[in-house]
Amino acid sequence: MKFFTVRSLCPILLFTLVVGQPEVSDDQQSNESNQQIVESLDRFSGKLYSQLAKAHMSENLFYSPMSISMAFSMVSLGATSETRQQIFKGLELNTTVIKEKDIYSGSKHLLQTLNQLNRDLELNIANALFVEEKLNLLQKFKDEIKAFYQSELISVNFQQLEEAKNQINSYVEEKTNGLIEKLLSELSVGTVMVLINTLYFKGSWTNAFNVNQTRKEDFHVDENTIEKVPMMKREGVYPVAFFDDLGCTVVKIPYKGNASAIFIIPNEGKLQDVEKAFQEGSLSERMKQLKPK
Repeated sequence: MKFFTVRSLCPILLFTLVVGQPEVSDDQQSNESNQQIVESLDRFSGKLYSQLAKAHMSENLFYSPMSISMAFSMVSLGATSETRQQIFKGLELNTTVIKEKDIYSGSKHLLQTLNQLNRDLELNIANALFVEEKLNLLQKFKDEIKAFYQSELISVNFQQLEEAKNQINSYVEEKTNGLIEKLLSELSVGTVMVLINTLYFKGSWTNAFNVNQTRKEDFHVDENTIEKVPMMKREGVYPVAFFDDLGCTVVKIPYKGNASAIFIIPNEGKLQDVEKAFQEGSLSERMKQLKPK
């Protein structure tokens, strides 16, 4: 038995991984393309974290690499060839390995897989493009953004900025079950298009934490700030890996349904080593070493 306390004695990198089990395709090329999409997203996640961490060194980060990647992929549908290639490069998509058409079909497959209903958890990914009502989009773009990304196209009068802002905020509030009420505080004059991606997830632990075990303990906000916050505790067997060379412990805690939360806990003074491994993509490969302990 291993006893784990979810706490921040040092910085914790927390990733909630929602892993679908896609149907196996008879098309080997299709399966390879889907794998390329997942691997590119993994690389993009690390590089994106690197940039965000530099910009927010003393703050907590909460972001969805898949949402950001999907948004740029949607934009690429309306880009010229050169710009599209630059977007793909930024998303770690190598078009010498995967064809453009397979990038979009693979993204469609990933989105469909993640949006498959599971009675044990709630997961909803939604895309929407709010477009100035006087702006005429190419029919090809409208067809593809719907087909590949299940995106809604919503006509908006951006001449009325306050009304447009409220319309967008209401959409986001609805898609996130009220968790995000006011995404936008204002819109800039001249706005003609707003692309929105929402991701709503709600799950229950496979083995629930006992509320009576919750205690207020020290939470290290940064090197100089400590606050008392409620800490959950539970004794049980979980998939765990100890990486002495990186100086971190990884714990995987499953939700009911096909999802898990992965906690990457650096040893004191080892955060930069762990971040570097994550940015290089080697940390994800090490996740295969997780074993129940």
